[in-house]
Amino acid sequence: MKSKKILFALIVICAFCLSAIPQSKPEQWEYKVVSQCDEKKMNNQATEGWQLDQFGYASFGSLAAMVCVFKRPRP
Repeated sequence: MKSKKILFALIVICAFCLSAIPQSKPEQWEYKVVSQCDEKKMNNQATEGWQLDQFGYASFGSLAAMVCVFKRPRP
């Protein structure tokens, strides 16, 4: 019986300690869409702190271009 009380007390203490940990805000991102994306444009974005999030191909009639979506944490 004494061990059950000790175990219960430990669980309550742990729950209290975990609830006291400050919750961090989810990170917020800003996005940038770059059309006609090539290696040079990707490298330029990387030097400005952007990271490639997604890419795809867009076609407009007979024209086709790679479109890149970059993201970086909001300041």
